[in-house]
Amino acid sequence: MKRKPRLWLYRFMACVCLAISASASAQTYPQKAIRILTAPVGGALDIAARTYIGPAISEGLHQPVIVENRQGLATIQAAAKSAPDGYTLLVHGSIVWLQQYMNQDTPWDPVRDFTSVSYVTSAPTVLVVVPSLPVNSVKELIAYAKARPGQLNYASGASGVISHLAGELFKSVTNTFIVRIPYGGTAEGLKAMMSGEVQLMFPAAASSMPMVRSGKMNALAIATLKPSPNYPGLPTMIQAGVPGFESGAGTYLYAPAKTPDAIINQLYGAVKMYLGKPDVVARLTKQGLDIIASSPAEMNELMKTSMPRLGKVVKDANIRDE
Repeated sequence: MKRKPRLWLYRFMACVCLAISASASAQTYPQKAIRILTAPVGGALDIAARTYIGPAISEGLHQPVIVENRQGLATIQAAAKSAPDGYTLLVHGSIVWLQQYMNQDTPWDPVRDFTSVSYVTSAPTVLVVVPSLPVNSVKELIAYAKARPGQLNYASGASGVISHLAGELFKSVTNTFIVRIPYGGTAEGLKAMMSGEVQLMFPAAASSMPMVRSGKMNALAIATLKPSPNYPGLPTMIQAGVPGFESGAGTYLYAPAKTPDAIINQLYGAVKMYLGKPDVVARLTKQGLDIIASSPAEMNELMKTSMPRLGKVVKDANIRDE
């Protein structure tokens, strides 16, 4: 009587076949155009995908890159459902891993559905105030706000964007009560500052520093961990007396979960090499961007530490998806 093959043997052979298939795919990758999903045309993420992330991948892997724009969270959902073969990537921000705190019904899980490729660049946040506000440092601003709870307003973009999270983080860390006034975007918020509707804001440094240099507003500190060479003489928030305060609009490159490590490493290598070119460094620095080009492991570590920290800010401030 013949014995039936054991179930464990079938399972073992299936795993071997899958491993061989994944290895073969990685060795022949890429053989066709690579698609990048990102936010709507004209925004910072779209510009990043088209001007330096797409070109980096195309040049490094010798295949054309197609940038596909989608509205709202549909971009992230589509990427999460894509095949893990390296031919569909996502260029997006920290909302990929913060959305879960603003909406319990978020249809993706940042750890389960995505694989990190690289934290590519950061547009650091700067704390700016109107010239009429009688403060010359962050410590003076904190003292002024504590003496006048609820009398100062700060401008922000939509719920959950960096200018909003930075404002709420500042309130939490400094134990101050400053009122948030939401606007459609950074440009509208800065315009509101100049008209006197609000007294302070946490915009991207690149968008506000021209107004600082023209005297239309004052910069008190930049929210980077180390002093930025792009803004010499401007102290960090930590140096200015706010421990652990770091904030920036990051641009991240993700791949669907279970994308083979060999493919992830190829993509990361292409990005790192391209962002190390002197002409690219000069161009992005001129745009006010800090080049990070982190490894997949470094990006994973950033997410691991940032998710609970910023998630607490979202929960404490009761920030909800609009």
